[in-house]
Amino acid sequence: NILNPRLVIHVSATPNKNNEDEKVVVHIEDVKAEEMIKKSLVINEGFESNIKGEKIKNDLPATKSLKEWVLDEGLKKRKEIAKLLLAEGHSTNPLLLVQLPNNTKESKEDSVFDEVTGILKSHGITKESGKLSIHLSGNKENIDNIDWDDGASEVMLFKQSIALGWDCPRAYILVLFREWSSQTFSIQTLGRIMRIPKPEVGYYKTEALNHAYLYTSHEEIEIDKNFSENEISLYKSERRQDYKKIALPSVYRKQQRDKTRLDPSFVDIFQQESKKINLKNKINTKEQKISRIFMSDQSQENIDTMDKVKGDIKVTQRNPKDLQNFFNNFVRESIKPLASESRSVARVREAIYKFFQKEFNLHYIDPSDLTAEIFDNIKFVKNFTDIVDIILSDCNNSFFSTAIKNAVESYLSVKEKKEEEFIENNDWQVPEIIGYSSDYTKEEKHKSIMQHFYRKKDSSKEEDAFIDYLEKSSKVTWWFKNGDHGSLYFALPYEDNGNKKLFYVDFIVLLENGQIGLYDTKKGFTLELAAKEKMKGLSDYIGKNKNVVGDIVTSHNGAWRVMPQDISRVDQPVSKWEALKGL
Repeated sequence: NILNPRLVIHVSATPNKNNEDEKVVVHIEDVKAEEMIKKSLVINEGFESNIKGEKIKNDLPATKSLKEWVLDEGLKKRKEIAKLLLAEGHSTNPLLLVQLPNNTKESKEDSVFDEVTGILKSHGITKESGKLSIHLSGNKENIDNIDWDDGASEVMLFKQSIALGWDCPRAYILVLFREWSSQTFSIQTLGRIMRIPKPEVGYYKTEALNHAYLYTSHEEIEIDKNFSENEISLYKSERRQDYKKIALPSVYRKQQRDKTRLDPSFVDIFQQESKKINLKNKINTKEQKISRIFMSDQSQENIDTMDKVKGDIKVTQRNPKDLQNFFNNFVRESIKPLASESRSVARVREAIYKFFQKEFNLHYIDPSDLTAEIFDNIKFVKNFTDIVDIILSDCNNSFFSTAIKNAVESYLSVKEKKEEEFIENNDWQVPEIIGYSSDYTKEEKHKSIMQHFYRKKDSSKEEDAFIDYLEKSSKVTWWFKNGDHGSLYFALPYEDNGNKKLFYVDFIVLLENGQIGLYDTKKGFTLELAAKEKMKGLSDYIGKNKNVVGDIVTSHNGAWRVMPQDISRVDQPVSKWEALKGL
């Protein structure tokens, strides 16, 4: 197979004359498996020394973006490998593979595509020169002779996994770009660079030629050996066979295209929502910087057993283009379930910049002005980096995420007509199949009605603790981790300042006595936000539906407590709330 090939097969056939059957001769040559696979995968070789070599301590140079930094390092290694191969008398032209992020488009107008090809062009690597190959589903160029040992191509761009059966033994180096979230990818992707170029030669005299090289800005990479080539970023979970229908009344918002894009009114709505949660006083604006973790000089001798690799050096990110990319991706995640259109992302940026202008007197930055020239303006860059540092810092990003989500919810409520706002589904069932992206990890949870259970990597500790509690409870038959938007998941209606909204409770639980439990976990800051309104909505729902129980729960001193259904008692200290019962 691709990771442990053992045999070299030579096939020859005699010409077909006089309609006779062709004669095929197959010669099988046994090759030592250990000489077919490179000795190890080296990750970010010399990365730490290069960072320190810039004499900037633990800061990456602001003049280079992460993509430039990582790609430059990969190209240096490619040149080095080429010289070493030539010195040993081999004509092999080593190939560098660049995997574009999965969330990018495949068009020539795509910003990531343009940025990468621009960097390569500065090194003289273009498709016109024959040194650049492109292997995207809608764009394939210079790939006919890509597998030739002395092929002209030096770099190949691809997205997700390369098609099954693709084989190019001269591939030596892989470059992976990180956006905002971590990435899980197929072991087959690594397998593309683990082959020894010439099995008949085996290992080379020069030790550096016997290893594969990975350069990446990821702080952590995870390998899933069960990924198929066609489902590299999607897991599938199925409802258990012992499931019996529960028929819960649910509601969902009818999606209309003109209501899934943010118009200029969102800017004012965000200012209103930021005041409601006291955003100005919640955040810490002093000396905030975005730190990133990088992997450096790590070596994996056997990728078959490779599972997860974590970074080991911490640096501060200062490049404005990278900060802008991080900010954009943060916004895209925060505005779900809206489509992450560029116009909506720009609208959220505009709203946040206006917030900083008004509350902190920081210079207003129009997203449309983010041009290459303006990045040279020192004052602009300082204001820009200050704002993004504050937003994305570990101590602040949850507050901004909450403000954005609340503003999106209020925006949708305003846009929807009251009588048309919700569609009722009186027979909601746990979904039969759910697909999950690479932002989720598989875990064994025996009482989960979905098998396997997939946990979001950034899930709250409160949710994780409650899952453990449900798993141990003898009163729980099964539990379901609910989603947070769309008609696929369960939602109940509630009102907030006269606006109708949807409450997607965290867990639907079947109890051993046949009752259905609806439970939502809250902690700290999120416990303060719309808690009373959601509790009232949950209480009203339980009152209208027989055989349904539920609570908003929070952990306190090692015990689970429930928010009082009597709204007048919600403001009591959590220590005086009643203990969770029935589970």
